[in-house]
Amino acid sequence: MKSLALVLSLLIGSAWAGSNDCLRYIEDHRHIHFLDLQTCRLQDKDIPTLLAFLAANPDIEYLYLGQNNIGSEGAKQLAANRTIGVLNLDDNHIGSEGAAAFADNDALVSLSIRSNLANTDSVIALARNTHLKHLDVSFNDIEAAGIIALAANPAFTWLNVAGSHLDKAAVGALAKNKTLYALDVSYSTCSYDDVAMLTRIRDLSFLGVDGLGLGDRGAELLARKISLTALSMADNGLTVTGVSALATLPHLRDLDVGKNRFGDEGVRSLLFQRRQVWWELHVNDNQLTDDSAQLLANSPVQIGVLDVRHNSISQTGITMLRNSKNIEVLRADQVK
Repeated sequence: MKSLALVLSLLIGSAWAGSNDCLRYIEDHRHIHFLDLQTCRLQDKDIPTLLAFLAANPDIEYLYLGQNNIGSEGAKQLAANRTIGVLNLDDNHIGSEGAAAFADNDALVSLSIRSNLANTDSVIALARNTHLKHLDVSFNDIEAAGIIALAANPAFTWLNVAGSHLDKAAVGALAKNKTLYALDVSYSTCSYDDVAMLTRIRDLSFLGVDGLGLGDRGAELLARKISLTALSMADNGLTVTGVSALATLPHLRDLDVGKNRFGDEGVRSLLFQRRQVWWELHVNDNQLTDDSAQLLANSPVQIGVLDVRHNSISQTGITMLRNSKNIEVLRADQVK
């Protein structure tokens, strides 16, 4: 074992000379079992160096490679790795060949390839993988046949197919799935009736429906899905009526209703009807003022993450929120 480690060390050391700064100082990007190399300008030619490091450090289980310049060849090399369990390749350009290469990987339990120029055939290939539990293929060129294939895989518990083309058959296939607990169909072709069908998924606890134009009627529909603990309903034209309906969900702890412009009264209704805690509450871009800041800062409700960016809250309001003992993490860097 010592000789193998020495060989790997020499291999990695020789590779550093031609690598970029992230790889040269790779230990700075490691957090115990996590390796975060997002936005590092990595290319296919850098992947062998990365794989050598992973081979020498098999205890790294989580690898984040989003927003790099990795193509199909790099993805194929990564797909041969058997030590990583969670891989994020969002916003690269691995294409269909690169995506399909992960179909035979039996080590990954979570794969995210958002915005990677993949297509329906590659997703059908991925649907054969019975080891993956979480899969994000959002904002690729995925047609209904790919969604139907994914829905037929009983191993998946978490699917993100945002930005895809879902017809009635695809929606029906998802609605019949008995293992999904999390589904995101944001900015897809889903209609109100399609979302109504998706609420039939028995154990659904998270649903993403951003940008579907569901309005208050859609919020009232989803307010009847009492199994929901997390809901993303940004950019749906919600008013006070809609957010008031959502606030009645008994188990809801994580809510994104950003980009809806419901104003201070919407925040008041959320707090008035709430229980003791929000894990996350996103009310960004909703024409909120210092009145909302005061309500949130003085509320007895505990909030893990509060997002109030892109509103009309003054520095005084921001200070009130930052001084609140009930808000753990505040995202307000872009408010006025």
